Amino acid sequence: MKKEIRLEKIIPEYSTIEIKQKDQNVWVKSIVLNVHGKFIEVKQIEQFLSSAVMAGDTLQCMVIDEKNIYLMDSTVYNIKLITGSIVLEVHDLKTLANERKHKRYNALLSATFHEAGKLKEYYSVVLNISLSGLCIITNCELKQGDIIEVSINNPDTTLIYLQCVVKWSVDQGQKKLYGLSIEDIDEKNKFLLTDLIDKLEMFEKNQIKQLMESKPEYIF
Repeated sequence: MKKEIRLEKIIPEYSTIEIKQKDQNVWVKSIVLNVHGKFIEVKQIEQFLSSAVMAGDTLQCMVIDEKNIYLMDSTVYNIKLITGSIVLEVHDLKTLANERKHKRYNALLSATFHEAGKLKEYYSVVLNISLSGLCIITNCELKQGDIIEVSINNPDTTLIYLQCVVKWSVDQGQKKLYGLSIEDIDEKNKFLLTDLIDKLEMFEKNQIKQLMESKPEYIF
């Protein structure tokens, strides 16, 4: 018998939740307005409108706290125009131990990498990053344990150079997601990475503040 989902025990109201459509790679943030049983009510955001999210659509959700990462598959149950919110019905919940040393921040940064000892470079996009790791998407084949040299295009300054090891991979059709752990970084690049993380943290704080303060927009 499938265990009953009681989300109010793990997801506090007015916490942040990350959501994406199943065929997308980028998570977007929203605010949890209400939680009851297997239902979550979240704030309507611009990305839901631009993607024309409708009742019955499938969305993936993620909530992270200090100890756990909660991954949820959900269906859009209802869209409330007056309150500017969307009600999601969660039908699958996975709980993973949060083993990350540092908080990850969403980012869309171009990057290249090459395997240690090889010259050929491959293009990738950094989807999220922290002081100890990052997630990239690329069409290159890598194996768990591979050591790669990564160059990240930092829009505000010079390239950031890292040596990383591949920890995991997930197929995304013709592309793959790779989780990388930063194994070696010199002081100069550590300073550049720290500065980038500080800016991403500030951007996220401002984004959450705007979400908390914004009122629903009505379109007639």
